[in-house]
Amino acid sequence: MTQVINSLNFETTLKQNEVVLVDFYADWCGPCRAISETLERISSEFERQALVAKVNIDKSPELCRLFEITSIPSLLYFKNRKLMAKETGVRSHAQIAAQISKIINHNRNK
Repeated sequence: MTQVINSLNFETTLKQNEVVLVDFYADWCGPCRAISETLERISSEFERQALVAKVNIDKSPELCRLFEITSIPSLLYFKNRKLMAKETGVRSHAQIAAQISKIINHNRNK
């Protein structure tokens, strides 16, 4: 299940989870609603390896400024609190799963 976060608990969320996928969305955004089910599936599939979180842009404009969110949906992938990738627009399940797997496995063999 995805977790809704905001500017008050954003940093804590990143500190408590090695890998975090953050979806910047709005309730009124059609494409955001379109990927919502996909993100729920990703959350279930990767629940032991990554957290899927959501930030409502209308309720957290300061995070939008910080991460230069100019289009939604925007997916930000973090590992150990570091931004590893940023994608904008609707993505397929396969695309999101591949990206999150890449982030999870980054530096594993070093």
